[in-house]
Order: sequence, then structure tokens, then C-alpha cells
Amino acid sequence: MADFNIQSEITTDDTGANGVRDARFSDWETVIAPVNHVINRDTVSSVELSGNGDEHRAEIVYDEWVEIVPNTGLQFPRKISVRTYALGPSGHWAGRGWAKYAVSGNFVKYH
Repeated sequence: MADFNIQSEITTDDTGANGVRDARFSDWETVIAPVNHVINRDTVSSVELSGNGDEHRAEIVYDEWVEIVPNTGLQFPRKISVRTYALGPSGHWAGRGWAKYAVSGNFVKYH
């Protein structure tokens, strides 16, 4: 069972008669590991739940790196942020684009 689950989604405006596509990013969704824990990146999974349009993807950024064993260079992040991107479909009256992703993973305790 995952220690954290992040859901992220975005929907564009319709591609109208002129064929101009809309592109959008969602807001960032962030999880910070509890005290004395880090994120095990090997367990992080990103699953597309739904998508439409010419592009749709999830972006994952790690931050707040911690060296868990001093002087080894072995670093793990405490913070994970996720956002989604969607670009509407090409064509005239082509409709909306969207992206919906689920990102999950586990923490590791240290100290």
C-alpha cells in the first residue's frame, strides 16, 4: 500500500472553428515526507487515468534533498510535486484536451 497518493488533472478549452488549440498546466500538488522520512523514488508510480488531445502528461519534481548517511552522497528527496499538462486536439471544432494522472509512492524512515 502506498504511503502517499497524488491526483492531478487539467482540462483545456475547446479547439474551435479557427483551429487554435488551448494548452494548460494544472496547479502543483505537493507532498512532503514526515519528519525523519524521505521519498523512495524507486517506488514512485505515475499512471495516466484519462487523457485526450495532442499532448497530455504528468510532470514530477523532487526537492528538499537529504543526505541520509553523512558523507556518503546518498541523497533522497523529502518533497514531491506533480502537475499535469494538456494540449487540445488539432483540427476545427476538435473539442477539449485533458490529462488526469495518479502518482503514488512510499516513504523510507531514516535515523
